[in-house]
Amino acid sequence: DQGKTGNVNIIGYLSECTKTPPGSIGTTTYRPSYSPISFGAMAGANKGNLLIPWRRTEVTQWFIDNGGHLDETGAFYRRPLFIPREGENARAAMEREAVSVRTGVGIYDSSPLGKIDIKGPDAVKFLNRLYTNAWDKLEVGSAKFGYMLYDDGRLMDDGVTCRIAEEHYLMTTGSGVADVVLRHIDYLLNCVWTDLKVYITPVTDNWTVLCVCGPKSRELLQNAGTDLPIFDKKDFAFMGSKTGRVAGLDVRVNRVGYTGELSFEIFVRARDGRRLWDKLIEAGKEFDITPVGSDTSMLLRTEKAFIAAGLEGDGYANIYDVGLGWVVNNKKGDFIGKRSTERDLSIGGDRPEVVGLKIENKNLVAPKGCPIVDPNMEGAKKMEGMVTIGFFSPNLNESIALAQLKNGRARMGEQVILYTKEQELRATVCDPIFIDPRGERMRS
Repeated sequence: DQGKTGNVNIIGYLSECTKTPPGSIGTTTYRPSYSPISFGAMAGANKGNLLIPWRRTEVTQWFIDNGGHLDETGAFYRRPLFIPREGENARAAMEREAVSVRTGVGIYDSSPLGKIDIKGPDAVKFLNRLYTNAWDKLEVGSAKFGYMLYDDGRLMDDGVTCRIAEEHYLMTTGSGVADVVLRHIDYLLNCVWTDLKVYITPVTDNWTVLCVCGPKSRELLQNAGTDLPIFDKKDFAFMGSKTGRVAGLDVRVNRVGYTGELSFEIFVRARDGRRLWDKLIEAGKEFDITPVGSDTSMLLRTEKAFIAAGLEGDGYANIYDVGLGWVVNNKKGDFIGKRSTERDLSIGGDRPEVVGLKIENKNLVAPKGCPIVDPNMEGAKKMEGMVTIGFFSPNLNESIALAQLKNGRARMGEQVILYTKEQELRATVCDPIFIDPRGERMRS
């Protein structure tokens, strides 16, 4: 308000404190706008998707035509949160989709994933500095999970990078931070590590990525037609990356996914994306193939405790707090965030560790961000943590959540209280991995 409202109150307060007439206090320098402007004038007369146009993938129109509930879910992409059938509400649609992925086969449009092509003789050295883990031994035709940190040791992004050739890698990033990671890498190569012979090319829009996930994924791909050794678990193992043909189209397929189930991420030229989608949907009809939305994907990753940098990593938690210490290789050289992370460990003290919660009333879902308190604490209750995400899990038939909790890993089995707008919820602290803790399904 440029002081139009606040300044009057401040002058009155100063006058009272100093026992000085208000006219003697003076005012701040007036600056435009001299008269208040309405929000309507700032927004303009037009309404709709004009300020920031929706971004679309090659498959977006299919979701529109088939009743998908679309919304912006990162980087302004218009993505389906769920795809309801006739008579289904949001919860029923998500539960059906989640069960289908765990028991049959689902298909998910992963095209908004950030994709960066990396080439050069110093590519390995670059990845070692960028990620917390080591990349020297990654073989051509294999992929690896990596986590990158900010300088202060906080979580920036995770993703899978595959080695295409000796000096050639393809990196994938979270869809919501694709531009952030690209700017980060570009800055490092142009301003910090100018000695490295590494060349990057953003290729996010060049590829459609379709993820086929679930125990019947192999049967679906076989039905669609492929020359890849999908049934050879040794030749095409978990985290493998191969080129070949699926449904008559040239593709790259990575054996990775965000659901915790057997998954194949299929990269195809963007212009062939809808064609491949339609062929896979047709080939999957006999397996009751189920298109999966972004909210369902979040439910599935909650069941598996797959960490989201923007939720479990809230700007305070470090990589050890969220249970990903296994991704850190302290024996290699320096990497971004290493010093700050080691400082956290040396200082010690209470940390906001990621845990699971089982809600006592399984019909109630803990909302994201609701505070956690100790029910045994006397007097005013102090906040000891917060829920980062919660769902009703149809695969477990109970309400579950991931949460940050003070010294959480030492408190398994404890009862805690969650405060919501409507009521208090009682919950039990548990291991955050609710399904398949050894990861046998995705490696099957």
